[in-house]
Amino acid sequence: MPKKSDNNLPEIFTADGCDKDKIYYLSQQGKIRRIAPGLYTSNMADGLETIARRHLWTIVGCLYPQAVISERTAVEMPKDGCIFVISDKKRSIKIGNVDIRPKKGAPAQPSDLPFMERLYLASPGRVILENAVPSRASKTSPPRRLSKEELEQYLDKIISTKGEKVINKLRDDMRLLAPELNLNAEFEAVNVLIGSLLRTHEGKLDSKTGIARAQGFPFDPRRVQLFAGLYGEL
Repeated sequence: MPKKSDNNLPEIFTADGCDKDKIYYLSQQGKIRRIAPGLYTSNMADGLETIARRHLWTIVGCLYPQAVISERTAVEMPKDGCIFVISDKKRSIKIGNVDIRPKKGAPAQPSDLPFMERLYLASPGRVILENAVPSRASKTSPPRRLSKEELEQYLDKIISTKGEKVINKLRDDMRLLAPELNLNAEFEAVNVLIGSLLRTHEGKLDSKTGIARAQGFPFDPRRVQLFAGLYGEL
C-alpha cells in the first residue's frame, strides 16, 4: 500500500507550479525526496524501485509528457526494466531498476491511443513499422526493437488469432501511415513479410512459425509448449 504523507502531498508530484522555497524546505526537512529531475516523492519509507513500480506510467508521463510508447515496449510492456518511448526529449532516466529510454521520432498520430493522462500508445500499425527499423545489436543494453525473427512471430500471432482480414487491414493502415513516420522502406519490408506468411509473395523467413505457415502448416508455439508440459506430467 502507498505510504501516506503527513504534509498532504501526493506520493508522486512534479515541481511544476510548486513553490520552490517550499520544495527546498520540505527536502531539507527530510519530508520529500527527489527521484528524478523535477520529480519528487513524499514517500520516505519505500525504496525507489517499489515506488517506481507502483507509479510506473505516471512517472513516465511526468518525465516525458506526450511521449509515444512504441517499439519493443509496445509489444512486451516492459521487458528487462527498460521502457522505450518516442519523445522530443533525449535524456534517459533511471529510477531504481526502471530505465526509461527516449528517442526522437514522429509525435503522436491520430491513430495512436491516449494512454493514462500524458502518454500515447502506438497504434498496431505504428508498432509494427517501428519494430521493423533495422538496429545494431548491443551487448550492454536490451534491444529497442524486435529482431526480424521476433517480428515474424508477432505477425504470425496476429494472423493466427485475428485472421487474414485483420492483417490485411493493418497492412492498408501501414501503407498510409508509413510516409507520416518516414518509414517507407520499413513498410516495404513488412509488406514482403506479410505476403510471405500469407503465401502470396516469396520471401526469406527466419522463424520456425513463419516458415511453417509459409509451407502451409501453421502452428501455435504456445500450444506446443502446453502439450509438451502435459506430456511431461503424464
